[in-house]
Amino acid sequence: MEKSSVLKKTDWDEFYSWTDCQSDRFLEDFKRWEHEYNNLRPHSSLGGRTPFEKLQQVKDRIPSPEELEKRYDPKKERLREANYYWDNIMAKCFERQKKESL
Repeated sequence: MEKSSVLKKTDWDEFYSWTDCQSDRFLEDFKRWEHEYNNLRPHSSLGGRTPFEKLQQVKDRIPSPEELEKRYDPKKERLREANYYWDNIMAKCFERQKKESL
């Protein structure tokens, strides 16, 4: 199962299923739940750590946007599209361009 699918299921099970999306307090409720989810609640997939604790553990290994930009070589890799359909189309174009440049 994709992590995004797991996250959507978690969002539904733990937040949207009990909140009123039309409520004036919706944004406040969501921010409170998001804070609890990311900062207070341990996650088994993170070894019992919260996402915030995991971030603190690995943050020195995460390159800055500037560093990523310096390392990026469009001849070696392509930027990925968030939309799966368009990403597949872009992948085919990228592969065709690579073959044509050989």
